[in-house]
Parts: sequence; C-alpha cells; structure tokens
Amino acid sequence: MDYVFDVRFERFFVLSAIILNGEMVPMAYDGALNGQLFQSYIKEFICLQISKDAIVIMDNLPVHKVKEVIESIIIQFAI
Repeated sequence: MDYVFDVRFERFFVLSAIILNGEMVPMAYDGALNGQLFQSYIKEFICLQISKDAIVIMDNLPVHKVKEVIESIIIQFAI
C-alpha cells in the first residue's frame, strides 16, 4: 500500500435558512459556529428578511438557545 500524505483542505461552512416565500438566507463562515456568530447571523441576515407573521423554528443546537439570539428574534417581531 502506498503512503497517503496527510492533506488538509481549506474548509468553510454555510449556514442557511429558508423563508416561506422560498428565499434562502445563506451565510458562509470559517471555524466553528458559536453563539456570537449565530447571533450575528440572526441580526444581520434573518431579522432583515422575516416578516412580522413569520414562524421561526430552531432545533436543540446549543447556539439556538443563546439568550441574545432569542431576544433578537423577539425584538424583531415587537418592532
């Protein structure tokens, strides 16, 4: 068997949401998703796209439970 070099590729990740009208709201990033990055995604991408009657569904991923993320969504609906 030939030796296989340990080749590391540059990686990036895509976070995305789908709005009921079919629009996608993607964001590409490097590294791990954390609460601060997810909060930025919510504030800078999602809150600008959703309407007052939108339904936001998130699973049990820990970054979805960050207090500031939930507050950002609530504030968007209150305005």
